[in-house]
Formats: sequence, C-alpha cells, structure tokens
Amino acid sequence: MAIEIKAKIREWGGSWGIVLSKEKLQKAHLQPGDEVDALIRPVKGGTVKDLWGLDTQLRPAAELLKEVDEEGWDA
Repeated sequence: MAIEIKAKIREWGGSWGIVLSKEKLQKAHLQPGDEVDALIRPVKGGTVKDLWGLDTQLRPAAELLKEVDEEGWDA
C-alpha cells in the first residue's frame, strides 16, 4: 500500500529529516523499524508548468481548444 505524505524538512543537529504522521503510517500497516522506499520531491508553486512541464509556451486553454477545433484531434 502506497501513501502520500506532505512534510517539511526540519533540522536536527547536523542532520535534516521529516516527521511522518503516525496515523497515516498505521493505516498503511507500518511500524517503527520497518524499511520503506521514499521518493522525495519538492512541492512547487502549483502552476501547470510545474505540474506537467509540457507546454513551454503556456498558452491559454481557450487558444489550445480553438486549435484543436480547427485542426481536429488527429492532426
């Protein structure tokens, strides 16, 4: 079972770490001492470019839809 947790990096002495919610970890049947794989990625500002990064021109949706209407889906 995979879970997603947002956490802030905190400093402990000469190390950095994150605190994970006990409630969420228990729902995933995890216990202290269990090994897990973790994917750490920074949270971005939430723009379409940050989330997808596909359209480098970031054209308005209306413009993109008009283009699809004119050219069709199979163009």
